[in-house]
Amino acid sequence: MKTNNKILIFTKALADLYSLPPIAPKLLEELLKSVDRDGDIHLSKWRKEYIAQNIDSTLSTVNNALQVFKSHKIIVPKAVSVFELNPEIFGAVFNNLYDGSWRSVKSINIDVSIGRAGFKPKANVVVAGAV
Repeated sequence: MKTNNKILIFTKALADLYSLPPIAPKLLEELLKSVDRDGDIHLSKWRKEYIAQNIDSTLSTVNNALQVFKSHKIIVPKAVSVFELNPEIFGAVFNNLYDGSWRSVKSINIDVSIGRAGFKPKANVVVAGAV
């Protein structure tokens, strides 16, 4: 399935802000697709292999990128093989949002606050039918 341009631009912007590895935009999109209704992302070895295949990468590269995501607090570990998106960046709007496409995503804005501690991005996503 073709990537929604809004999602692609959003994931590339996050990758640029955090100086993430080259596979980051594709991997971030796969993670966004995987968020369940509780905000959890279950990443078993099988799931990571499936993601690696989808983004034309290797399991090792995916694991290394996930370590970088954790170090930047883009994803937060909850349990063994269970993560959540950083709610300060993503909020809860991506929870169970992906339904085979991103057509319900109408716009994504990234607000970046810059202070003494560095920068803090915050995504504001507008979804069709949302109030």
